[in-house]
Amino acid sequence: MPADTVFHKEQLLSELSIENWIMPMVYAGHVAWKSPAGPPEGCRAKRPRPEGPGAGEASGSETLSRRTDALQPPEGAAAGSADGEDEGSSRHVGRVVSALVSETEPYVLDIDLDFFSCKNPFKELYTQEEYDILKELYNFRGPAPEAAEEELDECVDRRVHQLEDLESAFADLLEDDGDETVTRWTSNPGMAPLAQLVSSLKARSRSPDYEMVHQAGLTCDSVELPHHISTDEEIHRLVTAVQLVLEATPPPTLVTVSRSSLDEYCPVEQVDCVQSQVLAVLETLYGPLDVHKDYEDRIQTQDQQPEAS
Repeated sequence: MPADTVFHKEQLLSELSIENWIMPMVYAGHVAWKSPAGPPEGCRAKRPRPEGPGAGEASGSETLSRRTDALQPPEGAAAGSADGEDEGSSRHVGRVVSALVSETEPYVLDIDLDFFSCKNPFKELYTQEEYDILKELYNFRGPAPEAAEEELDECVDRRVHQLEDLESAFADLLEDDGDETVTRWTSNPGMAPLAQLVSSLKARSRSPDYEMVHQAGLTCDSVELPHHISTDEEIHRLVTAVQLVLEATPPPTLVTVSRSSLDEYCPVEQVDCVQSQVLAVLETLYGPLDVHKDYEDRIQTQDQQPEAS
């Protein structure tokens, strides 16, 4: 996807998928990288920087994946900050975030509950053998750390063509997953494992959802989706870490909370408990809350739909 796509709403929406949804925000410099790093503190942060047209980093002809190296710490860089403070500490994360938020400008605080406990739902949809085949099909070898621009261009082009071929293959299989279609695609370089995958999927289902299979493949090309179902103690520590971060940050204008439970990225059996702890922290920090539970309407609508016979 060329970087210029982010400036054309309709085109952008058609291009976004699970593996690249965050890139427009990266290009705009709206992302402060934070991720759970295990107890006791639970967060890590990296200051955002613009990564696209207008930022002096990438031209409009470059694909979104090309410049993300600028967001990675340099080889051999120390984990601590300049003043010796651990970048994994809640205190440091709070300082990073508060430096990005003005006391006078409104902002929206978005909290995703799968930060506190995260499941890879694809692991329950496919067998380990099928998942291993997907890893092989979608495997991606990135450029060398000091690669020249020409090598970067070649690497990106190879990746684009690889993903286009895989998307086309699974689209064809959605229409007809017979032997002729499978044979035609497995004759292409790197596609031989497709035959074993289709055979395994059809052994478990008469009509495999090949579009979903492709989405699963996009999540395991080089690094898998995170999968760590937290203990109650770990959830409590992460909630406490977030509270310490928010204490150092000006109050938001609006708070949105993504439960991430319908797609099961946050375990269904834990999401209500996590939500109650997060809301308790928000009420402690900001006073009485006016909570609108949009998900309840969606769940009711789903429950009212007639079951297929």
